[in-house]
Amino acid sequence: TARGVQAVEITLRHIADEHRRGVLSSLTPEALQAYLRDQSIGLAQIQGLAMHDGNGDALALSWLAPRTRSNIAHFDAFRAARDNRDAGVWLGAAVRSPSDDEWMIPIGRRLEAPEGAFAGTIGARLRIEYFTDFYRDIKLEAGTKVTLMHHDGTLLARYPLLDGAVGKRFESSSRQALAEPRA
Repeated sequence: TARGVQAVEITLRHIADEHRRGVLSSLTPEALQAYLRDQSIGLAQIQGLAMHDGNGDALALSWLAPRTRSNIAHFDAFRAARDNRDAGVWLGAAVRSPSDDEWMIPIGRRLEAPEGAFAGTIGARLRIEYFTDFYRDIKLEAGTKVTLMHHDGTLLARYPLLDGAVGKRFESSSRQALAEPRA
């Protein structure tokens, strides 16, 4: 799990560096979308890459048509990246995407202008089913359950899947119950 997330984080860091150096500033929305699609090749754990400006408006979403409108300014992670220069990479709880209502786990980082000012975010949509399938394919003993939780207690992925549980926050006693085998 950690290596899958780390591979995405390395890609996001690379794109953020390219942005800060001004390499991406002259790209049209169509060219930026193509660039993001190219950067996501080989990352089976994501559904695409998204770049948003300092207001939270989409500059490019690799999985949708160029110039698709989407705004993420209401997400806590966006505000944290905007307000904290040292935010680094962030991993959100499972949510429905504002662009197409698909379940995903957002991961992203701050974009900066060459002088260091906040310029937006670069993010990816981690595929919940990628992790569920990965845990299923481990082939552990019968009755074994694997649960991936956000630090705030939100269920990100689980095998076997529990209908309606992804994206819900569980208190510590409920988290333990999710991991225990049923008799």
